[in-house]
Amino acid sequence: MLIPRIIIGVLIDEREDTARDAKYEITANWGDEQLVSGLVIEIPAKPTVKQATQVKEQIIDDDGEAITPLRETDKIYITPDELNYNCNIDTKELHRSIYKAVVFTSDIDMSGTFVLPDYIDSRNINEYDIQKAKITIRLGARRKMVKKTRLSIDGKDQKLKLDGSYSDYLSCPVDLSGLLKGDTITFSGKATLKGSNNLRFLPLGNPTTVHITSNYTNPSFQGGNLPDEREITADGFTSEWTVFAKNINPEEFPLIGYDDGLESFGVDFIVSVDQYTQNSRAVKYSFLIVVLTFVTVFIIENRRRTPIYWLHYLLIGFAIMLFYVLLLSFSEYMLFGWSYLIASIMTIGLITVFLAGVLKERKTAIVIGLILTCLYAFIYVLLSLETMSLLVGSIGLFIILAVIMFASLKINWQGGEK
Repeated sequence: MLIPRIIIGVLIDEREDTARDAKYEITANWGDEQLVSGLVIEIPAKPTVKQATQVKEQIIDDDGEAITPLRETDKIYITPDELNYNCNIDTKELHRSIYKAVVFTSDIDMSGTFVLPDYIDSRNINEYDIQKAKITIRLGARRKMVKKTRLSIDGKDQKLKLDGSYSDYLSCPVDLSGLLKGDTITFSGKATLKGSNNLRFLPLGNPTTVHITSNYTNPSFQGGNLPDEREITADGFTSEWTVFAKNINPEEFPLIGYDDGLESFGVDFIVSVDQYTQNSRAVKYSFLIVVLTFVTVFIIENRRRTPIYWLHYLLIGFAIMLFYVLLLSFSEYMLFGWSYLIASIMTIGLITVFLAGVLKERKTAIVIGLILTCLYAFIYVLLSLETMSLLVGSIGLFIILAVIMFASLKINWQGGEK
């Protein structure tokens, strides 16, 4: 029975791979997982006359280590002092054949402020560099999925365009002329994203506030920060985060990836039932069902003194293995619970009728059928439990073993019943 058990496990893996490929094809045409990582002011920095002269020379500090002079390609970045997102997310399921994927459309309202920091003066920013300053924002992994993106800076509407330096980023110029350190720049904007699976944010502001309203009823909150407030109802959910940025070095802030000690957070839109995971867990209990079924039939065979031949045991074993194929097939079209019920009724009914013909005793076969019903119900309880499955399973197996041990005392192993 271990051989068909391995084959069924391979079959489940193949069906799961097929479902994953179908899901990828669905989401590839709609939109990928989305990461909102913005906004940042980027200022091109030029070296001073003294630094430009030193570019050709090796500079050694007091500790004897080489210093890399400031180059013309160096930039400095200003992260928001305050960053707010207000998101309204509409989700739906898209299907391809029997497979499905959760996709979403999110309207995002953005607002916040920048405060010009002290280190702008320390980098000797001149008028030419300030005129090249721009606000850069990354909205999603697929730029073609960004729609209706607009931004207002200090009350002036700006048109966001694809940034030539970074293919997935949008940017617009920002006028910093006449501003001094400590001055404030306010901004607000709106974007519409299409994506799938999850929506994440990076905490660039101090603080970053994210408020989400959605019609999805089975959210999974993930990332480095869980929501401060959440409410899940039959009509959807609302959630809110307030997160402060950590470990940001503004003068060396990496624009691509924003991976300088930051961890994204947000919500995953997962399919409510992962039938392949549940099928895999069910197959892990198959050996237990085979053994207990064989032991039950063996004890009754010896007590009733009715021979059951090895071929009958083999056919019963194959019937049990076929249960898992039926379970996998049904679960691709209906809920796992209903699939388990239908496959169990078919399997238990087949074994019961078969044993009634072998034993020539209907009552005995019905007793075996009831025992199998209890066994399959016990396994389903273990599959339904998560944190307590080990505890309940070990106690249940202890009780089953005790029953079998005492039942074996009634058998005369020298032949016949005691």
